[in-house]
Amino acid sequence: MSSAALTAVGTGGRFQLTLLRRIPQQLIALVAAPVTALVLVAIVDSAGRRDLSTAAIIAPGLMTMWTMTLFSAGEALEVERQAGTLEPLLATPAPLFGLVLGRVLVTSGVGALGFVECWLVGWALVGTPAVPDRPAYFALGLLLTLLAMASWGSVLAPLYLLARSARTFQNSLSFPLFLLGGVLVPIDLYPEWAQPVCRLVFLTWSAEVLRDGAGVRPASAWAVPLLIVTGAAGLVVGAWLTNRLVTVGRREGRLGHA
Repeated sequence: MSSAALTAVGTGGRFQLTLLRRIPQQLIALVAAPVTALVLVAIVDSAGRRDLSTAAIIAPGLMTMWTMTLFSAGEALEVERQAGTLEPLLATPAPLFGLVLGRVLVTSGVGALGFVECWLVGWALVGTPAVPDRPAYFALGLLLTLLAMASWGSVLAPLYLLARSARTFQNSLSFPLFLLGGVLVPIDLYPEWAQPVCRLVFLTWSAEVLRDGAGVRPASAWAVPLLIVTGAAGLVVGAWLTNRLVTVGRREGRLGHA
């Protein structure tokens, strides 16, 4: 990534931090995270499966991060178009992909606070250990998950704009991906015909690595490399789609209109 792109990432990130401070409604997923963790932990505890309580804590953490990423990506360019600033933004020398990536990256990072909330809920209810079983490995998985989410968020941002129906995508891309990604239930418990599809979703490998780091169950030896590969795929596709959007927008000059 060029220095101009890195500068754009930083600029987009600072802008998103300002928006989050001024529009706290974007943080609503952080309010729901401990409630979801409370419900899931209560379910496994009442079933006499306290050994699954840590898995029940990881699931809402991932759900919070992805939910915030979805809404951040959906609004990153759509809000600019509604405000009439998208076309002037395309005229600047700053790479649009870097600006979008920075904004989504910051939102995904803030969404990671959901893990802290969920972990505190688990600690209060069932005495979940204060730190994961393998903290360094867990931190690596969380970092790679953050980067993968930001990468795929950068894919969704131009798609939302081109489809001109961001809310439809936002409402339909959450729970299907939670299911395909084995966020709550490992995919090796799924029907065999569904498992190949699930392995294409980066959340599958995120969940595996985080469960392994938390001491729930060992991950596949390929979990970390595949998380990196699926995340990098999102980065490549996102950069191509955004650059394509810029090319079309500058040629036709109509992206500023709904």
